[in-house]
Amino acid sequence: MSGRRLLLFNPRSSASGKPVLPMSLLAVGAALEGRRDYRIIDGNLEARPRELLDSAVREAGAGAVLGLFAGIVVVIRSVGATIPDRLGAAVTTRVSLVLCASGLGVMGLWQTSAGLVTGTVLLGVGVALFTPALFALAVEGVPADERGSVMGTTSAFLDLAFGLGPATLGFVAASVGRGGTFIAGAVVAAVGLVIVLGTRLGRT
Repeated sequence: MSGRRLLLFNPRSSASGKPVLPMSLLAVGAALEGRRDYRIIDGNLEARPRELLDSAVREAGAGAVLGLFAGIVVVIRSVGATIPDRLGAAVTTRVSLVLCASGLGVMGLWQTSAGLVTGTVLLGVGVALFTPALFALAVEGVPADERGSVMGTTSAFLDLAFGLGPATLGFVAASVGRGGTFIAGAVVAAVGLVIVLGTRLGRT
């Protein structure tokens, strides 16, 4: 089987009596069997069919969204590699945190396909700018013979965040759901921004 999963949706029937799945939908499923990956969502059997359909659509498009995010990060870091040098590491760090918080906030509050794409673009640009700006900021004003130690320490804490962050957010998601998890991420980015704004940094 190849290609993306096809979703076959049967709307909830308003007719009296026991609703049945249309033969036309079953015929389509039979024709697709063994050729394409598909899923039938029957509105008469599901308690919340529209929410289930929306979730299935988002799940089917998750790969495309991740591809969009990765593409943005690669392009920004390739084309805009000198942005921290031109704007200064401090300014770039602040801008990146604003973009990250905004992107996560958009995905948490605007839970549609358009909101997901918009939030992904903002988050992708923010993440692409954040890492190089963070390292530039870490070594700014540090003597040459100490930069290796500073880079190693910064990398260690960044790796620790990448390792613990998803696990922590998994517990958050179990409590507050997907939207609340994005909002929690936005709050973390906003707190980081406040810390950066309140810290005396290098060139602004």
